[in-house]
Amino acid sequence: MKASFPIFLLYFIDNFSLALVIPVLSSVILGSQSHLITSSLFWKNISLATLGTVFPLALLFGAPLIGIISDAIGRKKSFYITITGMVLGNLLVAFAFYVSHFILLVLGRLISGFFSGNTGLCLTVISDLNPDQSKRSKYFGYLTGIGGFGWLSAMFAGGVLANRKFDPHFSPSLPFIIAALMGIINFIALVYLFKETHPKKKKIKWELTRGPKKLLKIFRISKLRFLLFIQSLFLLSWMMIFQSFSSYSFLEFNSPPTWIALCFLGLSWILGSSLINRFLIKWFSLINIPCYGLLALSVLLCIASFTHKFVSLSVFDCVAAFIASFTTANIFNLISFSASSHIQGEIMGLSQAVIAMVQILAPIVIGLFFLHYTLIYLTASAIALGAFLLLLFHKPSLQSKIDEIQTEK
Repeated sequence: MKASFPIFLLYFIDNFSLALVIPVLSSVILGSQSHLITSSLFWKNISLATLGTVFPLALLFGAPLIGIISDAIGRKKSFYITITGMVLGNLLVAFAFYVSHFILLVLGRLISGFFSGNTGLCLTVISDLNPDQSKRSKYFGYLTGIGGFGWLSAMFAGGVLANRKFDPHFSPSLPFIIAALMGIINFIALVYLFKETHPKKKKIKWELTRGPKKLLKIFRISKLRFLLFIQSLFLLSWMMIFQSFSSYSFLEFNSPPTWIALCFLGLSWILGSSLINRFLIKWFSLINIPCYGLLALSVLLCIASFTHKFVSLSVFDCVAAFIASFTTANIFNLISFSASSHIQGEIMGLSQAVIAMVQILAPIVIGLFFLHYTLIYLTASAIALGAFLLLLFHKPSLQSKIDEIQTEK
């Protein structure tokens, strides 16, 4: 557990940094007193979309490359590189807010996003430390819950610590300075508490586009393509709901206190991934948990699409978060156990690239292709159902692949 502490802290910081874009950037850029963007509302929205996209876009390139590097030079040295980059990125964002410089803000988010590819590295280390299926699923659940706690903390930090109305010493720079300081503490914890879990060394082919190229190659020819595709469908379904919740509530229910509902949603995520998942892995097989989790999510979102009350919608979304959390943990576990140990870093990095792709795609789907938010719930339900049917169809072959790799181990 001592060796896992810096990994848990790092995963928290990554999710904290990613989620800060929601409360901080929206209020700063769209606020009437904004000095970053002084033009029309149209350009403010474009700027906000740009800042929301550059982080996952950089993650798309960074996550696979970091995974490849970690398989070559080891996990600990790779962490040193990624944490240093993450700290510098957050400090640059803080400085950009201080001097009101938009280009520096974009650059800071790009750097932060690229080095946040270490989320896949965290998953890889959990795979290294836990060869047993149940233990690995349990720790993936812990990581998923910690990620949810990181989002909740970012909502508070961005909504309170970035707002000078609460205290004149607060500012938009403060949450990012705190994230950078946590990164420094994390670096020290890694030095003293973390022991290398993958000391193998080999030559690296330095190519920035190798990650996306490798991702496309695996989708075409690898036996893992079905799992990565299922993961992308599931994440698209869930992120469409999560990212549209606030806007849907504002348009349909006249702006109720959605931040309270978001807190309950986050608590549901933490409960499902860190507590309930521990019981599920004792009762169900590795494949059945995500399989029937996808089915339950599809049914729930279909029902939620017909609700016309904010409280009812909030309850449905909290239950959806509950289901999505342990489904996420066990899809990670399924991907991990379907890959050989010598390419764990690369595969878990690619799974993070899938997340980055969906983070880019989800707001585009929400913003461009739907005129009514009810359609988002129905479409998300259909996507989750499609993921369930794919996983159900490929269950025998996936189980055979997992058994084969376990025999090799």
